[in-house]
Amino acid sequence: MLLLITLLLFVTLILQSQCAEIPCNQQSIDKLDDNVLKLTTFGDPNRNLPNEKDVMAHCQADSVMISWGKNYTKTCLINRKEEMSHHVTNLLMFSMKKVMNKRCRSETSRAVFIKAGKCANSLKDDTIKCWNKYIIDTQQVNKAKGTIIKNDKHLLPLICCAYHRFHDCSVDAWSKSNGAEPCNSKSVRELEGYVNDSMYDIIQYLCGDYQENSDRCDNLINRYKEVFTTVRINKIAKSPLSASNEIFNFLPPV
Repeated sequence: MLLLITLLLFVTLILQSQCAEIPCNQQSIDKLDDNVLKLTTFGDPNRNLPNEKDVMAHCQADSVMISWGKNYTKTCLINRKEEMSHHVTNLLMFSMKKVMNKRCRSETSRAVFIKAGKCANSLKDDTIKCWNKYIIDTQQVNKAKGTIIKNDKHLLPLICCAYHRFHDCSVDAWSKSNGAEPCNSKSVRELEGYVNDSMYDIIQYLCGDYQENSDRCDNLINRYKEVFTTVRINKIAKSPLSASNEIFNFLPPV
């Protein structure tokens, strides 16, 4: 009991320090990307999904990062042109909070999540490639806006399709063992659910007719093949969020 109270006090102190005034600069943008990388874990070479011993500390760290992200949104994404990036970043933090609560608070859900994590951790090299491709695709779209991509109406569908390619790439990686442990069918479903739950609200908000990978995405990506084959990215971000927010801020306010 004393240990639990100590942990709660410790987390409260961290949250208070994290929620102090946040500078609205590139360092904070980079920190937001880094937090998103850690929250999703699938692209992070330095953070695995937790085991039985680490799960509560993992959940507490998630809570701190989510609170910081919400505070960043409230502090820094406040101009009219940032309405969409404000809403999407808030949605992501809200969704990650739901994901965390679902998998951290219930002992049964935690057990399933921990078992699925063994699958995800064993195939991290594969999903890191999927994640980095997702980031690069989004950065390429951002860099090509207003030039190669002259039709602004195609920007949101393109980043939606970039996400769908990441989703399918990750699920293919987890499924390639054909049910062999640790990636049995239940673990693969849990991991896919983790991704879906994290992004569902954003996909509903942004993607319209591009709710899943389909011929629409194939045709659109093929139409802008030049973007994905010729646009060079000098530095890969830690997550797709910062490039996505630049795209949202480029579009006229709704």
